[in-house]
Amino acid sequence: MEQLRSAAERRAVTFIAGEAGVGKSRMGREAALLADSMGLSRFMGSCTADPTVPYAPIVTAIRRHCRSLPDDEMRSLFSGSAMLAANLFPEVAGVIGPEIRTPNQEDLFASVWRLLQRLSGTEGGLLLLEDLHWADADSLRLLAYLIREIDGLGMWMVGTYRSDEMHRRHPLAVLLSDLGRERRYEEITLRPLDDEGLREMVSAIFDGTPVGDDFVAALRGRTSGNPFFIEELMKVLLDDGSIYRGPGEWERRDIAEMEMPLSVRETLLLRARNLDGPIVEALQLAAILGERIEPDVLAAVTGMSAPEVEHLIGEGLRLQLISERRDGPRATYRFRHALTREAFADELVGPARRHAHRRIAEALRSFHEDDLDSIASELAEHFEQAGDAAAAVEFGLRAARRAVASIALTEAAARYDRVLHLMDRDPTTRLGVLVEAAEALQHHNVVLAKAFATEALGTARTAGDAMAQSRALSVLQHEAWRSGDSHGAIRLASDAYAIARGIDDHHEAFMIARLSRLLTLGDRYDEAAELIAVGIPLAERAGNDRALSIMHGTRMLRLTIGPDFYEALRLSVDAARRAGDPLQEAISTINAGYMCVWNGALARAREYLTRGMELSERAAPNDRYAAAGLAWLLSLTGELAEARRLATSLASSEDIPTSIVALNALCEVGAREEDPDLPGLVNRFWAAAARTGEAQRTVPALAAKAVLALRDGIDVATPIFMEALEATANKHAGGSHWMFSPDLARALAD
Repeated sequence: MEQLRSAAERRAVTFIAGEAGVGKSRMGREAALLADSMGLSRFMGSCTADPTVPYAPIVTAIRRHCRSLPDDEMRSLFSGSAMLAANLFPEVAGVIGPEIRTPNQEDLFASVWRLLQRLSGTEGGLLLLEDLHWADADSLRLLAYLIREIDGLGMWMVGTYRSDEMHRRHPLAVLLSDLGRERRYEEITLRPLDDEGLREMVSAIFDGTPVGDDFVAALRGRTSGNPFFIEELMKVLLDDGSIYRGPGEWERRDIAEMEMPLSVRETLLLRARNLDGPIVEALQLAAILGERIEPDVLAAVTGMSAPEVEHLIGEGLRLQLISERRDGPRATYRFRHALTREAFADELVGPARRHAHRRIAEALRSFHEDDLDSIASELAEHFEQAGDAAAAVEFGLRAARRAVASIALTEAAARYDRVLHLMDRDPTTRLGVLVEAAEALQHHNVVLAKAFATEALGTARTAGDAMAQSRALSVLQHEAWRSGDSHGAIRLASDAYAIARGIDDHHEAFMIARLSRLLTLGDRYDEAAELIAVGIPLAERAGNDRALSIMHGTRMLRLTIGPDFYEALRLSVDAARRAGDPLQEAISTINAGYMCVWNGALARAREYLTRGMELSERAAPNDRYAAAGLAWLLSLTGELAEARRLATSLASSEDIPTSIVALNALCEVGAREEDPDLPGLVNRFWAAAARTGEAQRTVPALAAKAVLALRDGIDVATPIFMEALEATANKHAGGSHWMFSPDLARALAD
């Protein structure tokens, strides 16, 4: 408690960790009481094993506060820079109006930050998020953003998670590792009680009655010192008379006479053995419905009347199976512990469980008929478990599209994958979903995007759908370039453009933009220039700002650093922003950083690459190309330790351009530090770079081979240096060789 109190006073981000039942929720309640005593507003959310909305824990925390606000206060709260956050709250978007645009992830996170800052008020607030081990990857990205931008937020952030659910690659474990290195949080770890702690707890339950060693040993054997299990077991022993009130004090039967439950599940279910059958059945349905128990929804699911539901809740409260939470005048109910819910849910198996999911799905669909998108994910899960594939596909697709609109791409990937698994093989129903999913995921989940695009291409060819063919080829082109196959990417983009010509100006402009970029990277400048001359007017007529951004960015790649370069960058970024495309803005900014490195403008390069890292972290969190570029820059400026740290993990990236640049950085570091592993690094670097055929890859790789060859003498190294010098020059510019020509000059002087 002292550690928690200290964290509260300093508003330090706090995580409370421990196994299930060890007291994390109780510690969370203590945090809420501390917040009350300090005059902080409380915002409390939680995760569930099956998330039903993107960013669920933070959305639920905010929604509980907002749902009772009058419309004018709602509009004020979500005005200005907080407006984009309304995309996460359909009920708010309905009040504010239809003019809210779909945000990129960076703008969405910034808008949520502003909303929370307003909610914290002048006194500050507590944002308590429970069960973060169940948080989806998108929620964790938002949480990471808020933690890293905690200054000025006015919130004391507290999270709980089950440490026994963690493994090395668990998304929360990865986040905590990153935040730990940055020293951005404190952790309170709760552990099971030792024998003395167990003795003290049981004695306190029974008014200070002494507890003998044999009873402590028996309890430890059943509970392993877990406080929740101990408390539940005490209730069972009270119910069956094993512990009873004697004359003036508590007494118990001999250990040998007691029948202690063998498992926690058995312990929990024994508590409900005297309840009427309909109440037990309703509790089982409530357990499958979710962690929270909403009386109106439960009545719809069970067919009970309002008084019958009230009686059920009363019985659950009496037996301490259910707990009540007050949210102003509104009471909410939930199972007292996740383990309680699991025990009741597990009682329904086979056909009975499928029938339960069907009842729940139909009731939810009827109850929320005016806002089905808000529970689409939940409906998809229930219909699938009920065996209704058609309904599961319908609502799964709605959930996927909502996730894409919220930039919750991990959730979107899972939903699209599940939808296509459930859909029948009829190409007329699958083709549109395949193309949609491939395009939505191409920058986030390359494996799924390629699989969807490959199937879409074959289906489109069979169906004679030219537009679908071109769109699928475009996704495959992107994957080919990312895998290092630049020639294959150009071929695929050329095919996509040839198919698209004359069909749709908007898509044709986009394919010109894609193809001209690849041709430029492949040193085919004249062909690219011809395409851009046609593509820019076409994109302007079609209103395709994304294509305009790509083509202005491609023009930038052909320019030396100067006014024309910066003007091309400005046009590219402006078009990306008009298109609402943060990823394209990130790409243009990152490419500007690379160009500045290539031309020796290192201070400006650092600025662009750092900004590019920030943009890509939010728009495409799996894309580490900017980070690789920064590692390369650091290797050239002599910041060798940081360059090595940043590049080491990236050198094995499946994204080949990222891997190549990271290997370049490691070779620079290895040459300066005379690393004995340098020959192996150079061989890896050259093999990957040569496969692309792009001068931007092969020139630095040739230079690395030349620097390594200096170990064998100047006569061996000079021809390789000259090959690199020749390769970096072209008829449009003198090329850039400042990164390696000093090595040759120094060797010749020596």
